Amino acid sequence: MVKYLHRLFALGRAIILGSITGFIFIACNQTHPLDALPAGETGRVVRIINGGGLILDTGLKVRLVGLEAPRPAYSDQAAQPYADISKRELENRVLGRRVQIFYPGLTRDKYDRALAHIRLLDGPPDHAWVNLDMIKAGHARARLYPDTSRLGEVLLIAEREARQSKQGLWQWPVYAVQNAASLKADIRGFYLLQGKSSAPLALKASPYSCEWQFQEAEIDIKILESAGDICGWLKEDMDVILRGYLNNGQVVINHPAHIERVAPAPITASKAAAASGAPL
Repeated sequence: MVKYLHRLFALGRAIILGSITGFIFIACNQTHPLDALPAGETGRVVRIINGGGLILDTGLKVRLVGLEAPRPAYSDQAAQPYADISKRELENRVLGRRVQIFYPGLTRDKYDRALAHIRLLDGPPDHAWVNLDMIKAGHARARLYPDTSRLGEVLLIAEREARQSKQGLWQWPVYAVQNAASLKADIRGFYLLQGKSSAPLALKASPYSCEWQFQEAEIDIKILESAGDICGWLKEDMDVILRGYLNNGQVVINHPAHIERVAPAPITASKAAAASGAPL
């Protein structure tokens, strides 16, 4: 009975998430979001590289698009927190299973890895869309690139839910949304940063659509043309969260969904009374 109720709960979440993007995938004989993408190769997973990469029995190396998994130890670089868990969770989902890949845009990167969403062909239907499942469970963060961003809005919604409920890596302070003003300029890595926007900076000869900073933070935010829509709505003193790679005191934004405005907290009756000086 408990198992049945759990499956009903998971099914309900899938319906809600699917309706947001205009897809309904509550049953295997109905449209699945990945069916909107060009289908690619199939194969059996024989090796897991990390929480965002795997190899098929055909020799094809696959990079799971739309997510940023913690990096394992590499060369002289120590492993990032949660890297082993993220890798193990992907392994538990797909190792030895048959999968099909789907392409949301660019099909290969400079390392000749397939850039794809992964769908299980012989695994539990609850976990069929592997990229989404890894993010929903908090084993990776969402990260979009313009040339592979189709269905990315679904991943961002799933990440927000995982973040709010502190699933997986979201329990680790290093992966929490960071206060931009508290970070040192020499920190490097992929972060979610929150703060108030400054006035736009004057553009000179620049490849960017606009530039600005966080107030009280030594971090420059540079918006590429691919994310230029941000420049139309971003105003001074807005509370925003951005995601990007912080390097040498700057973050380059390449996708419009990588900056989101933080909704103001609702004003309750007690807050309104306190602000007006009226007795509670």
